[in-house]
Amino acid sequence: MRRRSFPSEDLTEVRGIPTTALPLTILAAAGELDDGLAIMDRALQTRKVSLHELRAALDRNSGAIGMLHARRLLAAAEDLSESELERKFVRFLRRHRITGWQQQVYVGHRRIDFVWPAERIAVSLHGWAFHHVHDRWEGDQETTNMLVGLGWLPLIFTWKRLEFEPDGVRSELCAAIELRQ
Repeated sequence: MRRRSFPSEDLTEVRGIPTTALPLTILAAAGELDDGLAIMDRALQTRKVSLHELRAALDRNSGAIGMLHARRLLAAAEDLSESELERKFVRFLRRHRITGWQQQVYVGHRRIDFVWPAERIAVSLHGWAFHHVHDRWEGDQETTNMLVGLGWLPLIFTWKRLEFEPDGVRSELCAAIELRQ
């Protein structure tokens, strides 16, 4: 147990018990726990907090224990990636020296995770947390059809394949890029 004072913006009550507000609680958990990035990532995906709220809480509590690690995690979350899966894919692309891609680009009226504009290749990444909801799955099908209609080659990779079959993902992606050059 640690004793310290908090800015009033970082305090709330839950069932009459004073506690830290959600953004600071998430930062503290992210800074102290092994799976801190997953906790922060899930809170952002479910829109329990925003990057702006996390940044403000971090700035108000920058000298607190555990905030150095939370600062690093937040910096990673503030890039163009919307999830840890997208950050993992960026690391994958860089590790394999695959170039020519852009992240979070609109094609038609849909935002695509990764595109190779010269080759007209669009990559969507599907993680379980977001894509197990039927309405989102339906939206993904509409996006795929729209891409094909515009002459793009849509590719879909899952977290599972990126984690356990990276050579297959690399082969498929590189073959598609080579085919479309």
